[in-house]
Amino acid sequence: MVVWRAHGMPAEAEKDAMLVELRTVAAREYPQGFWLDPEMRRIPNHFHCHARPKDGFFGPRKK
Repeated sequence: MVVWRAHGMPAEAEKDAMLVELRTVAAREYPQGFWLDPEMRRIPNHFHCHARPKDGFFGPRKK
């Protein structure tokens, strides 16, 4: 999971950098695959994104 430290949303460049790091860690932690879950359910005004195991946590991602 990555979290933007300040409340609010980061600029696109900062958000992209955070997601690159998250993908790097997720690839190591979930070698069978992963998906990114950027839905901010409980804190909609504070950017965060989860890496979920392939077909895990909330089931396969709907396309």
